[in-house]
Amino acid sequence: MSHFVLITALIFIGFAPYNNKAQNLISNGGFEAHQVIDCSNSILPSLIVNDWDGLNTSDYLNDNCGYSGVYGMPFNWLGNSYPMNGKSYVGLFALYYYGGGDVREYIYQKLKTPLKKNYIYCMSYYVCRADDCIWAIKDINAWFSKNTPTLNLPTQIDTIPQVKNYGGFLIDTANWVLVSDTFIAKGGEDYVSIGNFNTDINTVKLNIPSIFNSYWKNSSYYYIDSVSLYACDSIPIPPIPPPDTTKIAVELVIPNVFTPNGDGVNDVWEFKLPTNCTLSGVEVYN
Repeated sequence: MSHFVLITALIFIGFAPYNNKAQNLISNGGFEAHQVIDCSNSILPSLIVNDWDGLNTSDYLNDNCGYSGVYGMPFNWLGNSYPMNGKSYVGLFALYYYGGGDVREYIYQKLKTPLKKNYIYCMSYYVCRADDCIWAIKDINAWFSKNTPTLNLPTQIDTIPQVKNYGGFLIDTANWVLVSDTFIAKGGEDYVSIGNFNTDINTVKLNIPSIFNSYWKNSSYYYIDSVSLYACDSIPIPPIPPPDTTKIAVELVIPNVFTPNGDGVNDVWEFKLPTNCTLSGVEVYN
């Protein structure tokens, strides 16, 4: 014969707190904040765009430079594109076949805070290919470094980027294409650079004829807009419901003999609770 013990228990299900104020670690990711623009020479590096700099004369394009100016929009010196958001974007050569090979342009900035070791980060940005150029590539990627980026080859950065485009050739000239990826930080990375980090021989490219006959057509040029970087576990998520505190009755069978004589059998009157249950009270009926 066994006694039955009625146990009233409360179930508490715990959830980790979530952060609904995720911080974009990129400053001025839409390139909207700027200083006085010189529409005859809107080239980076300069003090034109807040928080951003460039290597090898990447360009700043803004509607303040007119509907069809060299650095205006939607028409500019290498194509035709409205911004993804706002009134600005940047442009850079990913391949450049004039004056020698392996020429690249990059944009970069110092992050709001250095990356934390072993944290997973989510990076995204939008790209659009310039109409006048006949080459499309896959690798408009992002590289994170502890120090200010510099050219380690005469005209490019030769390194392995942490963020890569896995979506195939970036051929679209009419629409903005999302590039996004996640990576694990080594810790202390303080700068991000965007561009093509492959040499010419390692760059996979696709020839797409252009109706335009620009001097620069034998190249690959891309517009970039809406850059963001978040710690992945801090991206806002829907609120989690409060814990369920519903009372339930759990029936447990326990030994009907209690003999604390040290023989190792029924010396202690005990029972185990189901997972996630907290004991609220016990009533024993004989």
